[in-house]
Amino acid sequence: MNCDTCLGSLKSDNLDPCNAFIAAKEFSDNSQKLYYPSEELVISVGQCVLIIEEVLKDNIEKTGLMDIINFQAKAQVDFGFLEHCSHHSTYLKDVIIQSVCKIGIPWFCNRQNRDMRAERKVKLSSRKYKKLLHQ
Repeated sequence: MNCDTCLGSLKSDNLDPCNAFIAAKEFSDNSQKLYYPSEELVISVGQCVLIIEEVLKDNIEKTGLMDIINFQAKAQVDFGFLEHCSHHSTYLKDVIIQSVCKIGIPWFCNRQNRDMRAERKVKLSSRKYKKLLHQ
């Protein structure tokens, strides 16, 4: 993207405390090679993740989850920092929501599967233990 207005609202010029992890990943102490997100972008992504988790917990068996998440994210997440550029604001909102969904939905599913496996393991262990006690 070549729009300086959009890049200015997505990137942070200074090293904020929320960017300490990214700063630790820099290869060179002399020059800044990595991009640092603005605090507003980090907050918006976090709000999108919370919406994804709420929607998936309540509607996991339904179809059209992306549409539900998209609608709720556009209504609830504060994308005011993108409004400085009228040409790209809608596009950037859509891209941010889609990107967070592509990462957040599989993460949610993996966590749910891991939790279910752990619960199943506990149940199987307790059954084995009960069988041992009764013999």
